[in-house]
Amino acid sequence: MTLSEKEIKDFFSSYEIYKAVNDALAAQGVNNYNLFTSLLKKNDEVRLHSNFIYSMINPNGGHCQGSKFLELYLDTIGLSGFIDVSNARTFKEKGTKDLRIDLLVHDGEHYLIIENKLDAVDQAAQIRRYIEYVKESFSQPADSDIKVVYLSKNKDKPSKESLGGLTLTTGLLSGDIFPNDVTKKDTVQDIQYINQHYHNHIRVWVEKCLDYLSSLPAGNCSNLLFAFQQYRDVLDMLFLQYKGTLMTLEDHFSGKKGSLKMAMEIEEGLPKLKNNLLRELFEKMDDKVSSSRVKGNRLPSFASKPKETLAQHSDIQFYLTDKKDRVNKGFFWEVQDSLGNTIYIVLFYGKTLLHLGIVDDSLQTPAPIDGRLKKIKDWENRSSINNNQFKSLISWACPVDEAIQLFSDNDRAIHTQLNDALINLLDSI
Repeated sequence: MTLSEKEIKDFFSSYEIYKAVNDALAAQGVNNYNLFTSLLKKNDEVRLHSNFIYSMINPNGGHCQGSKFLELYLDTIGLSGFIDVSNARTFKEKGTKDLRIDLLVHDGEHYLIIENKLDAVDQAAQIRRYIEYVKESFSQPADSDIKVVYLSKNKDKPSKESLGGLTLTTGLLSGDIFPNDVTKKDTVQDIQYINQHYHNHIRVWVEKCLDYLSSLPAGNCSNLLFAFQQYRDVLDMLFLQYKGTLMTLEDHFSGKKGSLKMAMEIEEGLPKLKNNLLRELFEKMDDKVSSSRVKGNRLPSFASKPKETLAQHSDIQFYLTDKKDRVNKGFFWEVQDSLGNTIYIVLFYGKTLLHLGIVDDSLQTPAPIDGRLKKIKDWENRSSINNNQFKSLISWACPVDEAIQLFSDNDRAIHTQLNDALINLLDSI
C-alpha cells in the first residue's frame, strides 16, 4: 500500500484544519480540564472513587443535601427503603487494623456493606470477614438485615477466595462464619448479594444526582453540579467513552474517505522515520567528536574487553525491533582526560530518555559532575541516577521522542545544544 503525493498532502492539510479548530477553541477558553484527574489517576480506587462516593452518600457530608444522594444511590441498586435514611450513618474504611470495609452504611438495624474493586484483586475471605465484623460489632443483626454490594468494573461476582467458604447462589450468600473459632462459629443463610458495575450503576446514580441538582434554583449548588459532572467524565474516561469539549482526531477524521488507510500507512512508516532522524543526529555528533582536538574513537560493536560493556550497546537501530535488549543503545567514544585516564563520552537512549554524558573507565563508581557537563537547555540532570548498565554514568537527558521531534522540527536545534555541551565537555578533558 503506497500513498500518492496528493493523498499525503490532503491528509496533512486535514490535520492542520483539525489543529487550527482546536487552537481556536482553546484560545476562547474551551478545555478538557478535570480536577480529579489533575490530582489523581482516573483508576485510583480509594482516594478518588471511594472517597467521592463516600462524600456524597454520607448524609452528614459537606454537600448539605442530607440523605438525598444516599436515597438516589439506594434507589439505583434496588434497595429503596432498606435503610432508614433519617437515621443513616455512612463510614469509610470501617473495621479493625487488619480489616477495612470500603464503605458501610447502616441505620442501627440494617447494614449495607460496599466492597469497591475497581482494579484491586480480591483478598482472602474478604466478603466473609466483612459479614463477621458486622455480626460481631453490631449486636448480631439478622441475616436479612445485611446486604453486600460488590462494586467493580465488570466482574460478575467475587472470587472463591474472597467468599472464604461462603456459597453464592442466585444472589444469596450462605455458609459458615468464624469457621476457625469454635466459640463464635455460626452459619448465615441467604444474605442478599448485589453485583454492581461502575458504568451500569454508579454512572446511573451520578445522572440521577445531576438531574436532582439541575432541578434546584440556579446557582444554589453549582459546585456540586460541577463535581458530579467532573466525576461522570472520569467514569467515561475509565470506559473509553469520554468526549471532551475539544475535538478529537477520531471525530475529525471519522467518515473521511481514505483517512484510516493514510493513518495506518503513516503509523507503519513512523518507526523507520524516527530511526533515520536519530541516526542522523548520532552521526552528526560522531563527526563532531571525531574532528575535535581530542579525536575520540567510537567503539565498534565488536570491541573486546575491557570495553565490552559499552561495545555491546553500540547500536541505534532501536525503533526497528521490539526485543527487550533494544534499550541502552547508542554511540560511545573513548577519550583520554588531562591525567591520561580513559573515559567515555556517551550518547545513548534508555527506555524513554536520550542521554549525553560521560562514563569513567572503571564503570563502577559514579563520577562527580565537576562542572564538566554544560547544562543543556530544558534537559534534566541525571547525575544522581545510576543506570544499571553504566554504573558511573552522569548525563543530561530528555525524552527520546522529544529529542527527535526537536531535531526534525527546529532546524536541528537540539544538535546545536548537544554540540555546545559536547564542546564544553571536550575542553575540560
